[in-house]
Amino acid sequence: DLETTIKVCLLLANATQKGFSTDEYDVAATSIEAKLSQALLFQSILDETKPNKNRSNNSIARGEKSSPTTIRNELFQLFREVLLANPTLSLEQDVIGRTWKYCFYGHIKQLRCQITLKKETGEFAIASAAKGSDVV
Repeated sequence: DLETTIKVCLLLANATQKGFSTDEYDVAATSIEAKLSQALLFQSILDETKPNKNRSNNSIARGEKSSPTTIRNELFQLFREVLLANPTLSLEQDVIGRTWKYCFYGHIKQLRCQITLKKETGEFAIASAAKGSDVV
């Protein structure tokens, strides 16, 4: 579309002003776009696997390769690479906000669900009493 074309032209102009050859920049831009596309795929997977109180314990402990934790780690690496490679595009694509939402807040929600489940089943109270804590 027109907006994307304008962005690419501005990025190319910026790159040539900094002394990059357009051939090198095309490869870099393609790589960044591919990483952002991969990030969207990971985000959609994480959206489909929302934390659920009825789910069993952490899937990484069960040895699943596509656990939410593994996907979040891979997504974080993609966002890190994009952010370092092109801060301007990262700002335009809200990479920092997406990193927080999908890499950190998702994990926090998962931990909250586990705590709630343990409180409901009484495991949390038993573990706290065993340690001598009054927190329930």
